Amino acid sequence: RLSEVKDKMEKDLAALKASTAASQAPQETSKDALNEAKERERKLETEFKALREAHVKLLEEQKKITLQVEEANTAKESEEKKKLKKVNEKLQQELDELREQQEKQKSL
Repeated sequence: RLSEVKDKMEKDLAALKASTAASQAPQETSKDALNEAKERERKLETEFKALREAHVKLLEEQKKITLQVEEANTAKESEEKKKLKKVNEKLQQELDELREQQEKQKSL
């Protein structure tokens, strides 16, 4: 009779261990999955931060380039205005000379 009780207790103990192991396995799987998800989240946050910083740097670089282009265009326009002013002055001088000649011819 004592051996029957012992056998039953051993069976119960084995069943309890199996049940405990079975219930812990999903928890450990869940813990592993949760840890993996947290690690992926940390990696994504790090990547996002790096991308955001790169984006800010690109925007700053774009502003610098835009300013350089605007300055270059302004300088080019200024240079073109100077050239046009010189051409205009030369044409005005030629026109004045032609008018003088015309006046001389009329007076003759």
